[in-house]
Amino acid sequence: MVPTETPTHAPDAKREIEAALDWWRQAGLTADFQDEHSVWLDAETAKPVTDVTEPSAQQPVIRKKTPPPVKPVGGERITVAKAVPMAGSPEEWPTELAAFQDWWAGKKDDGSDGEGSGPTPHRIPARGTAGANHLFLVPQPEAEDRERLLDGPRGAMLVAMQRAMGLGETDCYIASALPTHALQPDWDELVASGHGAIVRHHLGLAAPERIIVFGRRILPLVAHEPAQDAANLRSFNHEGRSVPLLAAPELGSLLRSASQRKRFWQQWLEWTD
Repeated sequence: MVPTETPTHAPDAKREIEAALDWWRQAGLTADFQDEHSVWLDAETAKPVTDVTEPSAQQPVIRKKTPPPVKPVGGERITVAKAVPMAGSPEEWPTELAAFQDWWAGKKDDGSDGEGSGPTPHRIPARGTAGANHLFLVPQPEAEDRERLLDGPRGAMLVAMQRAMGLGETDCYIASALPTHALQPDWDELVASGHGAIVRHHLGLAAPERIIVFGRRILPLVAHEPAQDAANLRSFNHEGRSVPLLAAPELGSLLRSASQRKRFWQQWLEWTD
């Protein structure tokens, strides 16, 4: 009888199982699936599900996702509509620029906001004085803004642009179409709701010599429809005064694209020639 050789290393079942599991994890499988359902509740807790219609192949199940409400920086949960200060009628809007800036920032008539001095944390005021050489209009404040409009990276790039243009701080007026930062504003809805009237009122009070609009989505808020075509807007006409206007990409796009910055600079040179 020939003796049987004993293996030098006996197979380790535990090690082989762990190696197999590691292989499946590396392959992307991180959950265990079975063809049969499992009962996770005991008989007393489990409740039968009734009146369930099995979907057919011709009627796929469509699950709609409700978009979350907009949440501004440091504030309560609000919607885009509540972020727009369309309080009262146009006859009640402040007719002096300084008073309008306070109202836009949410201040009360006495200059306070109920939470201390300065603007509320939700609304960022415009900055500058009337009759500025250039007015720069952006869609909304940056997410990083607290009390000063464009206090983040886009604002830093705008300051560099102003220096290259030969403009000082007193030569510029900085404004936004919305007083607070919002996630994905519905600009079409804002246009339809009449928000353009308050934007045009603001620009009229600022009375600049030139206007640069960063973001073509807000051009319809500046145009006087139907007399003006927003897509080809070249001037801001308000109460008998016409102000040259230049439409530019949003500051975020200019910040990311050197080619867009070069194109904008060439357009500005031709516009101011």
